[in-house]
Amino acid sequence: MRYEWDQNKRGNLEKHGIDFLDAIEVLEGSPLMREDDRSDY
Repeated sequence: MRYEWDQNKRGNLEKHGIDFLDAIEVLEGSPLMREDDRSDY
């Protein structure tokens, strides 16, 4: 997947504390999967 940087949208870091480069790492990383063993539903 290709990502495009937009300096005008840099506000995500200021607003949410998440940098776009961190988001790329999360999106390209291995997913963490586990069985939902909760029984409260």
